[in-house]
Formats: sequence, C-alpha cells, structure tokens
Amino acid sequence: MEHPPHCGCNCHPPPGLHAIRMLSIHELRCQRVPGSFVHHGNGIAIICPCGCGRESYLPRRSCHCATCCHGPSWEFSGTLSAPTLFPSIHNIRMPCRWHGWLRDGHWHPC
Repeated sequence: MEHPPHCGCNCHPPPGLHAIRMLSIHELRCQRVPGSFVHHGNGIAIICPCGCGRESYLPRRSCHCATCCHGPSWEFSGTLSAPTLFPSIHNIRMPCRWHGWLRDGHWHPC
C-alpha cells in the first residue's frame, strides 16, 4: 500500500505516544496537547498525535456492522483510561494526513 505524502514538518510522534485524557472539550481545545482526547457527544474528539495541533472528531460506531453506519465511524473499547479505537485513524482531511492506531491508550503511527 502506498503511503500518503507527508507535510514535511517532522511532526510524526515516536511509536507509543501516550493518549492523554482531557476532562472537557474546552480543556482539549485550550491545551491542544498532541494525542489528547475527550469523550464528547457520540464520539471522541482528539488533537492529532502528529503535533500539528489540529482537532478531529471520531464518531463512535453505533453497531458492530461497518456497512450500515453513515460515514466513517470507530468501535470504541469504552475504557477512558486506556482507549482503543478500531479501525485505524487516517486524517485525510488534515494537511498532515496522519495515519495510525489508538491501542490501549497509546498512539502508534503506521
């Protein structure tokens, strides 16, 4: 599989960057810590783990079927202390185009 072009800013995190839980969407947006997240609404709001500082929203999958949900959605482990999301996250709408996984509370780039 071909990798998407990178923005050229040397912003990829080391493997295993810890996902930091924020207590509110306000705290997430004010601090903008790479890899931070907050459970918000029906999904997870994150600050991109690459270090670009951009926010993204990942809707939780309402069922276990990938075909009936409208648009991209993610299965969430339900554990806020060490979250896992499935499938991988690919921020194609952001300039950094970060692609990786959130597993057991750590971000892992592809």
